[in-house]
Amino acid sequence: MKKIITIIFLSSLLVVLVACSGNYNGGYLQDENYNYIFNDDEHQEIIENPFIDVSVNNKSNISLSANTASYSFIRSQINSGRAVDRNAVRIEEMVNFFNYNYNQPETDKTFGFKSELIQTPWNNETHLLLIGLETKQVDLGDIPSNIVILLDVSGSMSATNKLSLAKKAMELLIEQMKPNDVISLVTYSSGEKVVFKGKSIDDMAYMTSQIRLLKASGSTAGKKGLDMAYKVAEEYFIEGGNNRIILATDGDFNVGISSTDMLIEYISEKRESGIYFSAYGFGYGNFKDEKLERVAKAGNGTYHYIDDIISARKAFVDNIDGVLYTVARDAKAQIVFDASAVLEYRLIGYENRQLTDDEFDDGTTDAGEIGTGLQVTAIYELKLNEGASDVGSLTIRYKNHDITDDTQLEEAFTVLNAINENPSVDAKFISSVVEFGLILMDSKYKVDADLGAVLERIETETYNLEDYYRNDFIDVLNTYKDMTTS
Repeated sequence: MKKIITIIFLSSLLVVLVACSGNYNGGYLQDENYNYIFNDDEHQEIIENPFIDVSVNNKSNISLSANTASYSFIRSQINSGRAVDRNAVRIEEMVNFFNYNYNQPETDKTFGFKSELIQTPWNNETHLLLIGLETKQVDLGDIPSNIVILLDVSGSMSATNKLSLAKKAMELLIEQMKPNDVISLVTYSSGEKVVFKGKSIDDMAYMTSQIRLLKASGSTAGKKGLDMAYKVAEEYFIEGGNNRIILATDGDFNVGISSTDMLIEYISEKRESGIYFSAYGFGYGNFKDEKLERVAKAGNGTYHYIDDIISARKAFVDNIDGVLYTVARDAKAQIVFDASAVLEYRLIGYENRQLTDDEFDDGTTDAGEIGTGLQVTAIYELKLNEGASDVGSLTIRYKNHDITDDTQLEEAFTVLNAINENPSVDAKFISSVVEFGLILMDSKYKVDADLGAVLERIETETYNLEDYYRNDFIDVLNTYKDMTTS
């Protein structure tokens, strides 16, 4: 009996010692060249929006979002042969990932507007209303940025699709910096470390070398890292400039502040100082999607997922200005449907970003932040009253870039009821992305949605061969088809 007890004790001690070593996580010994896979991803539950009778409620309010994380995460799951969790499917983020031929804003406006009304490809009884918004392009040439990279180097980041990819992404980021920018790097695992701070593009070689030396180990003391990142951001704060923390992580905070609500409260308090917070997710298996989406929103930032070097380039090269410079704070949209034109409507996506009428009217409501030159799309499925005129009106409310000015600005647009019998290339593409999202979710509203029909519709269009992302979407569709028919 004593021998058995001794064996049990020694076995327990061994587990404790291994767990305390830097390379233990969740039952797996890791190094940076080993990909462990276990399914502990966390997503917020998605409850689809229903059809609403316009005679009961003719207003739909949303917090605008330029997030794109959902599409990149779904793409990574499909390309790795993994099943897609329906709660990972945020259709508005899938659509937002791609670029469209939207209208530029008028000279004195922040938002350009374009709408299109088409027959729903998967439901002959309804129509799709596509609302496309594009923000004004601001020349950032003389506007300095103070960027603090907060990089998770804990043991949970040791897989090759995490830290290794994050380091390459951060190199892309610093390559985009201008002569008047300052950049710092803070890492965290069991503790926090300032790798470098207050550097300029003149220090590019040094910064790159320091990033390449980073290794993953230890637990995840995110609170210490956050504290230090804000301290450094405050030290180099630029009045009138862009002050932002960019977090790169799998979201697995397990020491210090670890609950999402506490993180949100902490980051919400810090944003009032003018330091914004954007989140970039990496990896899968223990990916905390819900947490990263919510903390980015709390920090007046955007949330993206990086699954390969191509998506890293899209985030930190193609869209870098939109990442760094916010032109519309607390941006929200309200569409008022005309009861003579619309019988029922259903908002597709934005399930966790809807607002009440009071929240839309309230200037203190925390809504979305949209950067310069970015596009946002909202899609409604409508049951129309034939022969009526305008579908309704769209109102956008927001605050400008200056955090000291909380004046609520407003721009209004009319949504026409002209059904396009020959949908534009963009409309066909967007409807294909939406239909694919409904299939992935096994949506109760998918009706006749069919992957073969999506492929047939999308492959008949001639896309610009330089648009890598649209062509890659076709590859994703075909990969998913092979997965589900084999």
